[in-house]
Amino acid sequence: MHAQRIAVDNIANVIQDGKIEEAGFKVMQLNAQTRTAGKIILDYYQQQISGRGDNIILLRFLSCQKKFVVLLDLCDECGDALQNTLKGKLGATAAAQIKSSKVVDETKSAYDDFLMDVKTLEKELEVLRGM
Repeated sequence: MHAQRIAVDNIANVIQDGKIEEAGFKVMQLNAQTRTAGKIILDYYQQQISGRGDNIILLRFLSCQKKFVVLLDLCDECGDALQNTLKGKLGATAAAQIKSSKVVDETKSAYDDFLMDVKTLEKELEVLRGM
């Protein structure tokens, strides 16, 4: 997921350069990669916490799931904003670039939130394993 987070920075740069079609293609790739990587991560942690009975870890896992859903929604919104820019639905190109950039920034924050929760979950599991 770190590679996908870096890709969001790249997409922001491509949008700033006015290459909306290229950004749209990159977002389509990002969406597919994010869905796959996130599912693998969540499945892994679900197996790790299965049967442990630790409520704190379960709550952290549920938080990760929720943040992943938000991340996916924002990835979709990012793609929609870029498609609308290409179709001229967001008005002038400069205004559309600003709108698309805003959604990309929100997507960056969602990635950071998700990755931080995953990191915290991993640390909590390490402590639990050590007991």
